[in-house]
Amino acid sequence: MATRLLRTNFIRRLYRFSALNPVGPPTVTASTAVVPEILSFGQEEEPPLHHPKPNEANHDLDLSDQARLFASVPTFDHFRSTAVLHAAAIGPMVDLGSWVMRSKLMETAVTRGVVLGLVKGTFYDHFCAGEDADAAAERVKSVYEATGLKAMLVYGVEHADDAASCDDNMHQFLRTIEAAKSFPTSHNRKKENQ
Repeated sequence: MATRLLRTNFIRRLYRFSALNPVGPPTVTASTAVVPEILSFGQEEEPPLHHPKPNEANHDLDLSDQARLFASVPTFDHFRSTAVLHAAAIGPMVDLGSWVMRSKLMETAVTRGVVLGLVKGTFYDHFCAGEDADAAAERVKSVYEATGLKAMLVYGVEHADDAASCDDNMHQFLRTIEAAKSFPTSHNRKKENQ
């Protein structure tokens, strides 16, 4: 029925029309777009959340200064991070890792210890801040103290099949919230240390 109402030629022309590139540069960009006053509905402009004081030093993160940004990270950690990211980006490597984790190699204590040690020292340490909320909080604090970078603590636990597992996950979630409360909130580290 739809083919009777919408002829295929019409659909093809519509596709060609929608796939055309615009002629010339865009006339309005997101950074230059101005909302007319009539559309603001009389609302006042929101004040900025942070008002810097005249004597307050500017502690903005400068991503163009890579030497300063990565000065606190050892060279070996840079190489390890690069290797882990490249390995995680190769599909067959991920398939091999998944196969090993599901294989009979994980049933013997010796090979299981070797495989889990390798995974913990590479992928787990790269992508996870810690095994529990306390370890993650300690890692976040050490990164903040070394670089001034803050972190976003993301909660993640295993799938729960029963009520006891759900309760355990809820307790872990609450511990994560408590750990996040202890993180520094100020951008000025020198004030916190005084």
